[in-house]
Amino acid sequence: MTGTERKKIQWHPGFYGGIELDLRDYKDDLVFETEHELSKKPIRMDLLIIYKKTDEEINNSIGRIFRKYNIVEYKGPGDTLSIDVFYKVIGYAGLFKGLGKKVNEIPASELTISFFRYSKPVKLFKDLKNEGAGIENVSPGIYYISGILNIPTQIVVMSELPQNAHLALRILSPGISEEDIRDFIGKAQNYKEPGDRHNADAVMQVCVSANTAAYRKIREEEKMCEALRELMKDEIQAEFDRGHSVGRQEGILSTLYDLVKDGMLEIKDAARKAGMTEAAFIAGMKKLQ
Repeated sequence: MTGTERKKIQWHPGFYGGIELDLRDYKDDLVFETEHELSKKPIRMDLLIIYKKTDEEINNSIGRIFRKYNIVEYKGPGDTLSIDVFYKVIGYAGLFKGLGKKVNEIPASELTISFFRYSKPVKLFKDLKNEGAGIENVSPGIYYISGILNIPTQIVVMSELPQNAHLALRILSPGISEEDIRDFIGKAQNYKEPGDRHNADAVMQVCVSANTAAYRKIREEEKMCEALRELMKDEIQAEFDRGHSVGRQEGILSTLYDLVKDGMLEIKDAARKAGMTEAAFIAGMKKLQ
């Protein structure tokens, strides 16, 4: 996958869905605020997670560090996590603390900072060590940073997370295994609540875009293809509705062609939606190839 292709993938929505799924056992106690505004000017942190039940530790290696206010910075594949980004997010924490309506309304003791990145930020770790920081690998893929500030800080390297955990986050990367994709599809089929299914759909869209070759193989498996269609049926309908909103047959057909090529819609169903015979629909697809 080229750098240009990676930039076209909307990684953040998938990450937001992935981390909510990863912490779904605590969803009644956590509030997720994406792009939380820090001021009237456009200064936003990627994600603020508010833990409403701070008297209990979260039994999740990523959420174990959490206190009441948890600032999250996500860097997708190809994004840089440098020493400057590190301090920028520390600045977000300071600004967030300083925006309370009264002095010390948000104590530093109620803050944490988490960075998420696909690969290990080797240069950042070297720079942090040069500044006197301690870096402790507390569990696979999770590093605690100490000696810089008194706010608990962790860096989560998603490619190093264990195979048996954090699947919704691990598959938000190029080069993921077909087995992991199958496992996620199987797990997502059991989600019943709309919020969980929406998050799973967001994760799957990123995974598919980042792993097209693996995805093509999986969609050829009848059982997996049916599971994918069920998982992403809302997105299929949304894509079709967007085609209708264009108000032109070309827009509708283009949407239907894409859905068929992606394995999200069968030819007979697409032809019916387009008001065409299957033969005419297939002929139209071939002209565009």
